Amino acid sequence: VETPQRGVFYLRSPEDSKRIHAAGQGADAVLIGSSFIALESAAYLVANGAKSVTVLARDPVPFKALFGEEAGKAARRLHESKGVKFVIGELQSFASDAQGGLSGLKLKSGDTLPAQLCVVGIGSTPNTAFLPAGLLAGGKPGSPLVVGPDLRSPSDSNVFGAGDVLGYGHWQTAQTQGRLAARSMLGKP
Repeated sequence: VETPQRGVFYLRSPEDSKRIHAAGQGADAVLIGSSFIALESAAYLVANGAKSVTVLARDPVPFKALFGEEAGKAARRLHESKGVKFVIGELQSFASDAQGGLSGLKLKSGDTLPAQLCVVGIGSTPNTAFLPAGLLAGGKPGSPLVVGPDLRSPSDSNVFGAGDVLGYGHWQTAQTQGRLAARSMLGKP
């Protein structure tokens, strides 16, 4: 899918968040995916100046695979109660204005969502290139590190993991896992 010169963002750094905040002021915002990043961005934008906020998702229940249908439905209801709209569908292409900026998202259904801002929140690939393939899920580069409940690799007792390397792209999870991994390294429960 060809991307317009302006208006489509990935949230990977504090600088990205500042650019998204600035672009969201008075804008129609669409977030692709129902990941943590997408839904946290939707909640932020709806509370901080966006004209409208829509989540474009493939599944009507966010987080269903992680937390179950009931929790996923509750998360969706909470976002909807704050003004976030959910559209179930798939992106076909981006529409651009005459200046090369984003003007909308064309869906495979034929519908178009107006948007001057789009945040792509469709997950992440763990940065595991520095690890031996034998420590990774399925032995494949780019796959998450395999660990036990103590966050230690069952294949190498000197390797511990936390956060993105495990395939969990949420900063609060990474913080908690970092503390738990440190405790495991120190032999503390």
